[in-house]
Amino acid sequence: MRPLTPHCAMPMFTTIRPTTPNSPALNAQLADLAHAHSELMAAVLGAVQPGMATADLAAMAREQAKTRGIGLTMRTKMGFPDDISVCLNTQARNRTCRR
Repeated sequence: MRPLTPHCAMPMFTTIRPTTPNSPALNAQLADLAHAHSELMAAVLGAVQPGMATADLAAMAREQAKTRGIGLTMRTKMGFPDDISVCLNTQARNRTCRR
């Protein structure tokens, strides 16, 4: 195997750009959103019971989001089949279904 040459060591089109910090107002909005998201998830997780359907949890998440004035984007912007992704027991699943 040939050793990497310096021009192959980094991916093509890599440009290092300095970033500008967020404004205090944007940081405050992000903190509010993170808090609302934490409350939403705590409410949904606290309501999980054996035998519940994932559709029930998604409906609850939508209701909680509406109450808190936040939007869920997995279905509307990312193409997932519903607003939340749930793994039951030992299942591992992350698949986008489009019809």
